[in-house]
Amino acid sequence: MVNTEKIESNLNDILDVLKQNMEESFEYIDENPKDSNEMINIWKEFANEFMKEFITLSEKYNNRDIVKAIGKMIMFGR
Repeated sequence: MVNTEKIESNLNDILDVLKQNMEESFEYIDENPKDSNEMINIWKEFANEFMKEFITLSEKYNNRDIVKAIGKMIMFGR
């Protein structure tokens, strides 16, 4: 059975991993400035894949509420 507490806990765990990867990415760029475009492309690819999966699942469940809310938050800071 799905519950909001488990989902929230999982997302918090994922956020911790993302924060660590962001930190390591900036450290890597500081140490290897010539490779910054490579790191940027890694993050862009990740974000693209994440959004594609999100949209695919939204279409599967015929529910775009979460995608719309996140899109508005990103675009308008709400």
